[in-house]
Amino acid sequence: MGNAKRLLSFLTASVMVFGCASAGFAVDAEALEIQYARSQTQNQSHMYVKDYTLTGNYADDVVAVAKAQLGRTQTQFQYYEDWCADFANDCARLTGMPDTIVPYNYGLRASCSFMYKYMLEECNAKVIEDVNDVRTGDYVFYYCPSSNFYLHVGIVENPDYYIEGNYGNMVQELPFEYNFQCYVHKSYGYNSDTGHVKRIYVRPDYPEPPKKGYTYTDPEKYSDSIPSRTLVYKEEVATSGFDVCYVQAVLYRLGYLKSVTGEYNKDTVSAVKRFQSAKNLSVSGEVDENTLAALKKAYEDSKIPYYSDFKSSSSLYVYGETIKISANIKNADSYKIVVKNSSGKIVRTFTNMSSCSFAASEVGSGAYTAYLSLSNRYKSVDSRPISFSVENPVPTAAKLTVKSGAVYTPTEFSWDKTQYTVSYDLYISNSDGTNYIVRKNLTDNKFSVLLPKGRYTAYIVSKNNYKSAESDIIRFNVYSGSPSDVGDKFYARLNLSGNNYALGDGSGSSLMQVSNGGLGQSWYFVRNANNEYIIKNCGSGKVLTYGNNVVTLENDRNSSNQRWYIAQGGDSCFFIPVNNAGKVMYASNNGIFTRISSNGGEEAFVLTKIGEVHNYEITEVTAPSCTEDGHIHYHCIVCGDNIVKTLAAEGHNYAEKKKIGGYSVFTCDYCGDSYEVGKPRETSAPIKSDTVETADTPDMPETSGMPTTTEGGNTEKINTFSVIIGDIDGDGVVTAGDVLFINRASVGLENLTDLGKVIADVDGDGKITSADSLYVLREIVHLPTDSKTGEVVYIKSALDDIKLYRRRTTSE
Repeated sequence: MGNAKRLLSFLTASVMVFGCASAGFAVDAEALEIQYARSQTQNQSHMYVKDYTLTGNYADDVVAVAKAQLGRTQTQFQYYEDWCADFANDCARLTGMPDTIVPYNYGLRASCSFMYKYMLEECNAKVIEDVNDVRTGDYVFYYCPSSNFYLHVGIVENPDYYIEGNYGNMVQELPFEYNFQCYVHKSYGYNSDTGHVKRIYVRPDYPEPPKKGYTYTDPEKYSDSIPSRTLVYKEEVATSGFDVCYVQAVLYRLGYLKSVTGEYNKDTVSAVKRFQSAKNLSVSGEVDENTLAALKKAYEDSKIPYYSDFKSSSSLYVYGETIKISANIKNADSYKIVVKNSSGKIVRTFTNMSSCSFAASEVGSGAYTAYLSLSNRYKSVDSRPISFSVENPVPTAAKLTVKSGAVYTPTEFSWDKTQYTVSYDLYISNSDGTNYIVRKNLTDNKFSVLLPKGRYTAYIVSKNNYKSAESDIIRFNVYSGSPSDVGDKFYARLNLSGNNYALGDGSGSSLMQVSNGGLGQSWYFVRNANNEYIIKNCGSGKVLTYGNNVVTLENDRNSSNQRWYIAQGGDSCFFIPVNNAGKVMYASNNGIFTRISSNGGEEAFVLTKIGEVHNYEITEVTAPSCTEDGHIHYHCIVCGDNIVKTLAAEGHNYAEKKKIGGYSVFTCDYCGDSYEVGKPRETSAPIKSDTVETADTPDMPETSGMPTTTEGGNTEKINTFSVIIGDIDGDGVVTAGDVLFINRASVGLENLTDLGKVIADVDGDGKITSADSLYVLREIVHLPTDSKTGEVVYIKSALDDIKLYRRRTTSE
């Protein structure tokens, strides 16, 4: 694969989480002297997914093992250290290759530096110098020349992709071109720059792959090659052949070996020893006559499907319960759990499931049996049957009680929850025997409702999906009463009982809103002598109004349709229209309405009192002058409260306007008042001092070093500076003085430059009006405004246009 192709899909990956543990050893930077010690440090191969097929070609097999682990995390493997090298070693371990090829049996194997050095010095591995010669099964080490340290290791899947553990704390498949960040270094492809991470490819000393025919894992493939000799392991002379394949295939079938190679290697010896130990044979590692006989018997036994502990979780189930059946299964290629009724009809089948569960109500009442059917390619077996039954229980009848209410107090019903009951139906009948209210499918055991004066009967029905039971009938009366007095003048919020919804100002098109505690969900209650309430919204100032069974918010017009009775019941309140005491306010998905009481949940509101909530509007503004205070008048649209805030006079702002002869004339930019300095004395006039105390005048902007533009031989200085919208006097803040300037400009008493007009037009409508001064006033007293008042903007302008510091009146 060419380098051009490798650079086409240059990727930007997330920050890489990887590293190799130092494993508690010191590495000399020059000699790299390491003490090797055999151990089983962090061997987590037993936690690996085994969904792969081994061929005996170690290069292919190590990739197959690694690929089967894609997406698995450190937690799933249960590594407790930086585990990229652990992963690379455990993948090699599971192929069955000797640890003389990849050092998976050494205590320092979690270190990339150790692994790299050991493979080269002790395992006869070699470095691949040509990146185009990289092959499947090679190992890639990430080396940082600047720190002389190996940071990470992965496995080459093919020349285009790597498989790496501990990348982002999981196993991932990465393209050749990916970038990563490791400590302070970055890699940009295959780069040998000492300031970046360098990839070094190492090829383990894999043996030649086994010959074709030596990799079948089915013992039947070698049925004509059962050993007639004792199989032993000798390093100097390899023991190989199809009889070795037979033994290895049997060990594979029994779970002792991971591959068939045809060579009687160390892994085979280890597997034979484990088998001999399990069968109480002499543990020699050699396949002698006794060991071969035990292997053949174990293999034949493995052909018979086997089950144990086949059972049902109970012998009797009732509706609403779950039937559970399970078994332990071995040596079966396919199996199923079959359930039959008393007539022998199959009602449920669960294929290739060693346990199953289903609702008792799904099969219905009756007696049942279940059996387990197992098979493999050699034999089929059916288990003994197990029995169980299902019953449909009748709900227990509930005991209903009632707390009689008055016309303005809810009648409260309650009952005990009963066995085998899913829900309840409540029936309330008036004196003529008709059902006044039928409330079905109640899951709670209480209900409240407002009833007119009269005599009533009621009963409750307990039911499940199959049967029902009625309670005894109870009788009760509802008497006359008077509406509740919950306070004279107070503020409160109204939440629907048991829900996260509140009565609000209708924003979002509905009076019922998700509860947020905002201004629009606050209400002002005012009571008259007859316990009638006006209920006003603190956000809009409108009052709760009813008509034609619909509840809305309207302006207060002193109408009886805007008066409410409040009935208290338990922790909730019910709201009754004064003009129709037989109905009650209720909430639905479509809005707020009135109706005859029938559902306590939709009608019951939780009234929570809160502190005072005011919503002030500005009703009158008097701007301050240089010598007189101004005022802002506020009116609360909720309770009618009025307040006045004073805007202090800011005094004159004098600036030199004229020079006449030898004297100057100073004029106030705000009101036009003026005085003279340096004028010659007149004998008929009182003598005036040449020294006059004057107000500080604002500094002009710095002009030195500003860019200039030349046109027609004239040079004009250009300035780029920031201004504050509304700050018409240029003092850096928005104050009452700016209000006065804007008011004067709006009636023609102040001539503004183009720049001054931009700053004074705070609402951006292209005109200077009293509305602009009102926006500035709201900003000064910290009231909400949708204008640009107070925003900083940047202006590029000729200096001659900057007149914010020197105002001209119409008299100039």
